[in-house]
Amino acid sequence: MKSRSLLSFLIGSLLLVPFASTNAVIKSLNDQKGHEQFFANDANVGIGSADNVHTINWTGVLQPSRGGTGASSFATSSVLFFSRGKISENNSAFFWDDVNSRLGIGTSNPVSTLTVVGEIRTTMGGIRFPDGTVQTTAATPSQWTTTSTGIYFNSGNVGIGTANPSGPLEVSSAGNSVFKVGTDGIVNIPRQSAVKAHIRFLQTINSGETATVNLDVVDWDTQGEFDPVAYAFTAKQPGYYLGCANVYWQNPPDQMNHIVIGASPTRGNVFMSSWKRTSGAHGQATGPYCGVFPLGAGESVYLTVFQNSGSPVTVGEIHSATGEADRESAWMSITKLF
Repeated sequence: MKSRSLLSFLIGSLLLVPFASTNAVIKSLNDQKGHEQFFANDANVGIGSADNVHTINWTGVLQPSRGGTGASSFATSSVLFFSRGKISENNSAFFWDDVNSRLGIGTSNPVSTLTVVGEIRTTMGGIRFPDGTVQTTAATPSQWTTTSTGIYFNSGNVGIGTANPSGPLEVSSAGNSVFKVGTDGIVNIPRQSAVKAHIRFLQTINSGETATVNLDVVDWDTQGEFDPVAYAFTAKQPGYYLGCANVYWQNPPDQMNHIVIGASPTRGNVFMSSWKRTSGAHGQATGPYCGVFPLGAGESVYLTVFQNSGSPVTVGEIHSATGEADRESAWMSITKLF
């Protein structure tokens, strides 16, 4: 049974009026007696009152056309909607969590402000995100596969800084490939620090002199670190470097000692080899001679030669075709390892 409090409710020919002590029915409804009388859902009932509020109780379901809901009761947290001539509910399809202020569509257990179980479709405008951006099309499916511990890619090439990787992995910076793994598995670091330089003209070294070899022709220099005027390699990045060198000399006197040094003004001799020749008209290191050494950013390395033969020595040998010193007769190379 449901009740309503009404300030004014007209009911056909029935009139309930207040008395000093009790309310009495002064005219029956359908021959009913007593303080409580019942009327059908489709009955027209009116109550007139100037100063009092009167209560009408009824049984059954009051249809929306008569001001009711068309239902006898509703479940907690129901979101009501009008359907098929009555007000309805369906908590499994439409649910409001008033405690947490959450709305569930397709679920009665929303776990966020809006939880939807089922397809969401937008036909205009797209979806706006918290940063203000709007997405109107679906994201491109990822070619990556993820696991609980990693991410992997089984086919194709991966490019970082390039849209056209030429191997399984290629890294580019400012349009230059700096690291690449080829299809054969060989790692190529084309922009890694690497220099080779050689002499162009013969050079005379006096007895007892330590001289820098005039390496004034650059064969390659990936990072622009070799100065052919100062004949020096200056590191741009700190790390460990591999240095190699070789020197050929002419007409050494007997009992002459030679020392080839990779010298750093800040670290001293970073790689060195010496040899001694007791006879013959020419000499050459049996190298090249190599060594691994650390360099800081801005530190330099030179190729120097010391001789104590007692007479001048000529470094280099003329190449018959060019008329200049053979590039293999005196050279130095520097390569960054890591």
